[in-house]
Amino acid sequence: MLFRSAYLLAIGVLAVVVLVELATGPAPQLLITGQLAAGLGYHNGTAALGTIGVVGSVLASCSRTHRPAVRAALAGGAAACISLSLLAQSRGWLYTLPVIVVIVLAIIPRRGRTAAWALIPAAAALATLPWVAHSWAVADGTAGAGHQTVAAADMATARAALVAALLSGCVAWLVARGQQRFVLSRRGRRVAKWISRVSAALVVAVTAVASMLLVSTGKLAQGWHQFTTDAPVRSGVSHFAQLGSGRYDIWRVAFHSFLAHPLG
Repeated sequence: MLFRSAYLLAIGVLAVVVLVELATGPAPQLLITGQLAAGLGYHNGTAALGTIGVVGSVLASCSRTHRPAVRAALAGGAAACISLSLLAQSRGWLYTLPVIVVIVLAIIPRRGRTAAWALIPAAAALATLPWVAHSWAVADGTAGAGHQTVAAADMATARAALVAALLSGCVAWLVARGQQRFVLSRRGRRVAKWISRVSAALVVAVTAVASMLLVSTGKLAQGWHQFTTDAPVRSGVSHFAQLGSGRYDIWRVAFHSFLAHPLG
């Protein structure tokens, strides 16, 4: 348990350090092709590491066996990791995230309590979405971007993310201290359990609604067309705005090769 907590705290610290670097100076290529992406092999790895930090930190910090300070640090790190994953602009991460959320909720114990606790870092990180969306708009050169550079937009986003991480840690500490001081009555435990279950249901419902919107608005079909026709990828544009990469052809040829020579 000690090693697990140390590992998760280290991921949270790494996320905070990256956000500080982004917030204090121009570093437009830090996550996509720069030192962090190179260290992990690819920017998809950056987003995946952030997700490991989020899921692991939430599962560890929702337990009352840790001290409030440790639970607060884990919750703050989880919020920073969410921001890190968003800034990495990994399409694979974004489109598989709903599946990951559903699987995690299906297999973890005490899913209601975990989902309720996850609302702390998730709400803090989601509050920064206006800054994140603006960064993507600047990268795309679309509405509201003006003449602002990607580096400047990322600086503002990183600063908002650092505030969100601090807020997440403070709220988590207050909740953890409250859990130490007060013991719920039987009725209170029933209410808390009900709230936890509703929170878990809301997470699943939001994921389902978002998926249906992608289908109903044609975004899913449009994305699939870009992916399968190997649409050209424009440099300097948000990775979420384009899906062409050549992967479809690579996977198609590899699959047929496997069928033809399964042992080779």
